[in-house]
Amino acid sequence: MIEVELTSSAIKKMQLFAAMHVLEVWRHDGESLQMYRLLDGAYQGIESSLQLPGLTAQRINETLAQRGSIGETKLIQGFRKSIE
Repeated sequence: MIEVELTSSAIKKMQLFAAMHVLEVWRHDGESLQMYRLLDGAYQGIESSLQLPGLTAQRINETLAQRGSIGETKLIQGFRKSIE
């Protein structure tokens, strides 16, 4: 599950995701990405994806920070190279 938050919601989405047994949730608040894993019915922050081993929130945040300074093709190529 990947969620991009543009506005705050009255719905407690993480509780909904847990009830649906979504094992990993990534949330982007417009500034940075955070990753969470479901453990014993609650989400805990993690630094690296369990579903995509080696992919870290830091790497994604670094890539997103470059959006305005390089073209989309170079951004995608650089990201692909960084996770090989």
